[in-house]
Amino acid sequence: VGVTHPAADGKIFPSVAAFREWGRQNGHFNPDNGLVALAVHSASINKSEMELFRHLTDEFERQGVNVVIVYGDEPRVIHELLLDKTGKPAVDALLALSFKFKSGLGEPLRLALKQLDMPVFNALRLYRQTTPEWQASTRGMNDFSVAFGFIAPEISGMIEPSLLFGTNSTADPATGKTVQTSEPFIENIRITAQRLKKWIGLRQKANADKHIAIFIYNGSGGKQNIGASYLNVPRSLCNIVRALAREQYATGGLEALDEDAMTRQLLKHARNIGSWAPGELDAFLAQADAVRLPRAKYLEWFARLPEKLRRSVTAEWGSPEKCAIMTSGNDFILPETTENSEPSWFGFMLTRRDNTPFSRNELAQHLEANRIQTRNLFAGNLTRHPCFESLVEGCDYRIAGTLTNTDKIMNDSLWIGVYPGMSEAKLDYMVKTIKKFIK
Repeated sequence: VGVTHPAADGKIFPSVAAFREWGRQNGHFNPDNGLVALAVHSASINKSEMELFRHLTDEFERQGVNVVIVYGDEPRVIHELLLDKTGKPAVDALLALSFKFKSGLGEPLRLALKQLDMPVFNALRLYRQTTPEWQASTRGMNDFSVAFGFIAPEISGMIEPSLLFGTNSTADPATGKTVQTSEPFIENIRITAQRLKKWIGLRQKANADKHIAIFIYNGSGGKQNIGASYLNVPRSLCNIVRALAREQYATGGLEALDEDAMTRQLLKHARNIGSWAPGELDAFLAQADAVRLPRAKYLEWFARLPEKLRRSVTAEWGSPEKCAIMTSGNDFILPETTENSEPSWFGFMLTRRDNTPFSRNELAQHLEANRIQTRNLFAGNLTRHPCFESLVEGCDYRIAGTLTNTDKIMNDSLWIGVYPGMSEAKLDYMVKTIKKFIK
């Protein structure tokens, strides 16, 4: 095992502490910045590989992140180099070109990684595949690279697989033989440095100040479906949240929920609702904490996807405009005729749905500014009028129910005109003005 750096001209340091001292004197270690260990195979400790790794150390240092290269048997590297004499990490993060087969299979390494207790980024390079072959492939990295570079490391908890180095084949002019040379992917290295720097900053925060999102798998339809293959989602979430609470994360009381209570929370807040459950989506949206995404914004995001993916999604689910999964139709409750009636409309009334990203007054101001007159519904909730201030409920008047819908109409409804003399051009102008505002 050993410690080195591309700028050290082949010098091998006995410890990370020795590297720090050399780095301070030679401009390659700033004590105010985090330190990342790049773990490589012992076979990489040669001049050509060090020149390759120099691209990485230069970019990391440019971004304010120190880098030290460690190599050797992985459990020994952790115990002898990355943990100090007190058992605490000597570095802030680990970027591993090694840690591949053993990380998925070796119990000693699993226990060593558990003791190290820090993010281990999975650094990748192309194996048995050149950069042009990888770029031309519709599958990306070959099967060997996927098995070697992704599957085994992921099993043991390595994160952020990042392809940093490729390979080119050239013919040796003297012998005619094919020679493979490695090359850095500079942009990928730059992004990896940014992400590792943020991870280091995150580790320096108190757990109570961190924000964590837990994604749950819920792919199939059903009014009350919360599940994944061979996984009890509510029970798993209970275990995860309780573990976070033990580590002083702010879990908002979720750690006190048992499995049944967690299930009720998921059914209330985290399920897919489609056309098979009439009324369920409206009840879902009526919750104060429901988050709505305007259809125009979704269509904007959808348009950015690759054309092949858009075609696949549309073939499976239908067009976004017609999809019945988790869509509420529009931003307004529209007027409907009472059965067996033929009304002569006073106007066309729009009622803003709950949780739309605008208010009734904002819409009215937009329409009036564009020379489209509006009117509020008279008189809304009469008990809100000034004349009722001197009256006593239960004596001078009686209220039946909560008047929830009355308040809703008073606050969120408005009329637009339906004068019979309006031309098609004027009606189209009104529609386009409303759509422009919503978008």
